[in-house]
Amino acid sequence: MIRLHWGVENGLHWTLDITFSEDACGVPTGHPPQKLALLRRIALNALNLEQSLKRSNRQKSNRAAIIY
Repeated sequence: MIRLHWGVENGLHWTLDITFSEDACGVPTGHPPQKLALLRRIALNALNLEQSLKRSNRQKSNRAAIIY
């Protein structure tokens, strides 16, 4: 049970925090944080699917922001 919890923590939450600085986000309570979390997960899935560059998700995200 503990390994399952840390598997989720390390596999998803840590990645979201490192890539998008999710813990530092100051979004107010209510529905906006849930909607923003959903958008971040969609963006993380898109970054994971991108295989043309061998870079970290954060580097891919920054490159996409600069190019587009």
